[in-house]
Amino acid sequence: MKPKLKIGLLLDGITVPFWAARTIERIDKSDYAEIVLLVLTGEAKKFPDPNHVSKSLLYEAFKYFDKGMNKSENDPLALENLPVELNKVNRILLERNNANLLAIPEDVALDVKERNLDVLIDFCNLVPLGE
Repeated sequence: MKPKLKIGLLLDGITVPFWAARTIERIDKSDYAEIVLLVLTGEAKKFPDPNHVSKSLLYEAFKYFDKGMNKSENDPLALENLPVELNKVNRILLERNNANLLAIPEDVALDVKERNLDVLIDFCNLVPLGE
């Protein structure tokens, strides 16, 4: 039997959009992959609700039209907590610098490299600086 892929997730926090939560759930329940690391870039509370990013009348009209055209019980942008199964996964918290940018310290980058991840999936809204 082949070993499972070792997956790391780069996340804004423990609250993610519905679509990301379902993707993470599928990876976690798969036979071929194992989530072994969460790299968190901050608390989700610091980020705006993606449904209310803009006060633009045009954007509001688009959301209304889109909701009518794509009827679904689940809003793909609605925020929800990570699956509880990930509570046991190792975590690394990245800090923001004075310019409110994410910087990956050298020791953290080395720690991630030493974990020999097969894949690091980026679910972040912001792009971290560093390797």
